[in-house]
Formats: sequence, structure tokens, C-alpha cells
Amino acid sequence: METGESIAVKVRKSYIKIKVAMTSDKDHTYVDQLEEVEDKTLANLNDAINASEGFDCHNALLRVRLVIQKCHGDMKALQIVSP
Repeated sequence: METGESIAVKVRKSYIKIKVAMTSDKDHTYVDQLEEVEDKTLANLNDAINASEGFDCHNALLRVRLVIQKCHGDMKALQIVSP
């Protein structure tokens, strides 16, 4: 059984891999790319939350989702401010 901490580390590593892969696309701005990564990360987190077994795992994933949702909101705010 995985701990919530190890799942959070895996999610973070996935986030970084996706972000790095998307930075090669010159048609999007950096903020757009981050927002896309966050959308995908949130979708994956929601799937993991729905499939999670055990109270600790479920709560750890919910905490990670809150952090990613805050980052996502920050990125959207940056897009509104930036032309």
C-alpha cells in the first residue's frame, strides 16, 4: 500500500514531466502551457481520488488537489492580467 506522501511525490514528478514535454510547443505561452498541465493533473487526480482506497490515501490526494487547484487559479489570474 502506498502512503499519501509517496503518491504526492509521484504526482509532482508527473506534473514536472508533462510541463517539460509541453515547453517545446512554441505556439503556446508559458502560462497557457502550465494551465494545460494543471487541467490534466487535476483530471488525473480526480480519477485517483475516485479510485483511492483507504482514508489516508484519499485525504492525501484531496490535499494535493487543493494545492493544484490553487495553482490553477493563480495561472488563470495571470492570464487575465497578461495580454
